[in-house]
Amino acid sequence: MLRVAVVGLGRRSQRHAIPYFLHDNTRWQLEAVCDPSSLMIEKFKDTFPCIPSAPTYADVSSMISSKSLDCAYVAVPHYQSSTIVKQFLSSKIHVMKEKPAAMTAKELKLFQELAGSNAVTFSTASQM
Repeated sequence: MLRVAVVGLGRRSQRHAIPYFLHDNTRWQLEAVCDPSSLMIEKFKDTFPCIPSAPTYADVSSMISSKSLDCAYVAVPHYQSSTIVKQFLSSKIHVMKEKPAAMTAKELKLFQELAGSNAVTFSTASQM
């Protein structure tokens, strides 16, 4: 079972990602959630009272150092994603990031190189 973290508790995470991870719970275990907004963390707890055991974090660094994770779903504002994605990939944690994959071609190449050198996958989620 893969241990997954969700970073960014906005609409995309709460309406799509978290319900998916909860529905298909034979392959995933929601290990932690992260958002710098205490308001969003409280909304998460109110919306998903069925998963009180998932620890909440205000920053990615604390979560990475506290939890053993296999992969992370990242759905944060585009201007915040680069640092977060690099932290996960450098920590040998697979990343699925909401679109766009990166803000520039250079940034995307960096993500791909980090993923390759750390033997993890970097992928992008897109809606159809």
